[in-house]
Amino acid sequence: MREKGPFKIVHEESEFIDAQKLRVQESPDDLRGGEQPQTLDVDVDDDLAGVVARATRSLFQGYCVPSRERPSREKALFLILYLTVYLSR
Repeated sequence: MREKGPFKIVHEESEFIDAQKLRVQESPDDLRGGEQPQTLDVDVDDDLAGVVARATRSLFQGYCVPSRERPSREKALFLILYLTVYLSR
């Protein structure tokens, strides 16, 4: 396997977590004619990773915590979401 950069994974010193990126979209059933559904990008890890599959109808319930802690120098306010997911089967 060819190296693609200056970084190497040292497996013995690494900690791996389950993670998944989701794009949550409001149900089209709740929209009025011609409206586009709103979307929200969510990063999940641990227990929630791998639970939600593409096109799964889910109910997300939780709360938001405003935060200014950001890795960049950007001063914009953003929200941290703490969610529980209920899947429709």
